[in-house]
Parts: sequence; C-alpha cells; structure tokens
Amino acid sequence: MGVMLFIALAGSQPWRKADPHTDRWYNWTYNKTWTKFWDYHADRSHEFKDDAKELLEGMLAHKPKNRWSIEDIKQCKWFHGKRMDNAAAEKALKKRKRMMDQKKFDAAEREVSSRKAVPEQKVDMMSEDKKKLLMKSDPPFCDLLKLPLTCFYTTENAVLALEQIVNAIALLKGDTLWDKKTEDEDKKFELTFEVKKAHGYPLKGEDKDAAYLIKGKVNVYKESKDSRRNLVVVSNNGDFTSRMYLPQVFNDMMGHIAIIRSDVKKSEESKEDA
Repeated sequence: MGVMLFIALAGSQPWRKADPHTDRWYNWTYNKTWTKFWDYHADRSHEFKDDAKELLEGMLAHKPKNRWSIEDIKQCKWFHGKRMDNAAAEKALKKRKRMMDQKKFDAAEREVSSRKAVPEQKVDMMSEDKKKLLMKSDPPFCDLLKLPLTCFYTTENAVLALEQIVNAIALLKGDTLWDKKTEDEDKKFELTFEVKKAHGYPLKGEDKDAAYLIKGKVNVYKESKDSRRNLVVVSNNGDFTSRMYLPQVFNDMMGHIAIIRSDVKKSEESKEDA
C-alpha cells in the first residue's frame, strides 16, 4: 500500500528493487536514513509535505511490526487533510496528465527548433512499395472499450507515424518488428517492440548492465469515418514488468515524437483550467 501511495503522489517508484544490498533507495528506507531518501526525491514534480512524509515512512517501514496499521493511518494528519470527491479527483488527474503531455510536447518542439540547419541534400526517390503503402494508409477503427493513458491522437499519416515510432524506439536502443507486407490489413498498422530499461545506478555487487525488458505493441487506428486524425495506442504484452514500466517507455518515446501529436497545444495557446 505504501508503494502504491508513493507512486500515486509522485508518479514514480520509491525504489527499483526491495533489496537493501543492491538498491540504494531501498537501502535508505531499510536503514531509516530518510533524509537522504527525501533529498533524492526532492526534485520530483510532487512536493512531499511533512504530513505525507510521516505517513509514507510509517507505511514503507521495512519490518512489519513497525509498519503502520489501518488504524494508525486513519489517525494521522495527512488522512484528515484536504480531500476531493470523485469528480474533483478525476478533474485533477486529467489536468496533471495534460500538463505532463504538454511538457513532452514542448520538449520535442524545442528539440526540433534548436537543430542546426543541415546542408541541402539530394532527396532519395520514394520506393514504389512505400508509395503504395502510403496511398493505402487506411487503418482500422478502434474497437477498444477503454483507452489506456498510453495513447495519443495525430494527424500524421498512419504509416509515417509508425515509422517515426520505429525511429524513436531505435533511439531508446530498442527493437521493433513491423510486417508492412502482411496480407492482414489490420496487422499493417501494428508493430511490436522490446526496450530495455536500466535498473538505475548499480551498487556494489550489482551487474552494471542489469535492466528490465519491457515488451509491448503499437496500433494505429482511424479516429472516425469523417476524422482526419489517427489514434495511436501503445500497450504492454501482459507481463508484470511490462505493465509496470510501459508508462516510462511511453514518456521516453514522447520525448522524440511528441511533435506529431494533435491532442496537445503549444504553450502560449494553452489555457489553465479554472
């Protein structure tokens, strides 16, 4: 429960692995060196107040006998602090997601605008196969009952959007599999990928190359019959590690391709919610 609350507040995990010998963040909580722990997390987007720190220290205690009970939680200052009803909480979470999406969009736009001009080069003629693929770029409609947070809309051609995603995953040193010539029309707009996510800074005795393997897929759908936009959905393959780390991989991808999104606006055009 303590880890889940920490993630809900900060948008990141308190540690990589619950092992005091290999994970420095867990080691700090294990040895009750909370000052180092909170100093490290001080640069997160969420500011931890003293009452939240008190609660989390109780819930994240290493020994079960020292861990806070439900009654302890109900009596703490944080539990009796400011509250939101379901509607207000939903609005706040959506606003926070838009803010994070905006940051990714702005970062990608700055990257594009700051690139140095390159000398004009001879443009290679587009292959006939690619021309045909672009002309037949007619993705299927989405049949998902509920969209994940790891999705976005774009006015980019479906094939070109997938190519940019392939390039973004390559920049993350990942691998992709995309069968453009498949006879299954729906599969033409689907690719699978694998990306390794480092554990963090290795401690003594830890493999410096240790990493998690996140597996997922990308599907491009048509928003509607009359819409010019496509819907890009990034999903995991179902295993626990992929479910846990896919949002981080998605955010890393947005750092490279957020410029093609059509569901966020430029900073100067954005309006703060009331």
